[in-house]
Amino acid sequence: MLQDSAEFWQAGRPFWDPARVTAPTLLVVAEWDRDTPPAMASAIFPLLTASPGKRLVMLADGTHSIIMERNRGALFQAVQVFLEEAMA
Repeated sequence: MLQDSAEFWQAGRPFWDPARVTAPTLLVVAEWDRDTPPAMASAIFPLLTASPGKRLVMLADGTHSIIMERNRGALFQAVQVFLEEAMA
């Protein structure tokens, strides 16, 4: 992970190309996430040009560990709704 970080992220070289994603894509980020802040998801979202049914969800009152926090229900709901819509 550290090598990838040095060779790609810190060097400004993307590790992957969002335009090549062809599956329905859900980006979920929490308001107080410092590891993957909302700005990162907002920057990637418009680049998902080949992804049908893409969605960006920003959850309030949470960090990168929202799955262990009081607002985890919002995370579960966002994922459940996305999966149900993808199956329909």
